[in-house]
Amino acid sequence: NFFVHYKNQWTGFDGSPRTVGLNYNGAIGEKLGIGAFASNENSANLNRFRGQLSYAFKFKISDFKGSLGLS
Repeated sequence: NFFVHYKNQWTGFDGSPRTVGLNYNGAIGEKLGIGAFASNENSANLNRFRGQLSYAFKFKISDFKGSLGLS
């Protein structure tokens, strides 16, 4: 999955809020999954960048199936 987000509020005003975001998550094979997120927000004098990485792993022990995710 790949997702792009763009939001521009109150266009025409100086310092109007604007947000851009990118998000990806997907499987690598049958047991692994990865994800990444990045976002940039601008509003007047405020400029904030955020980022996040995610990792997931599926495992099986005898009859028990489980998964572990870290972000």
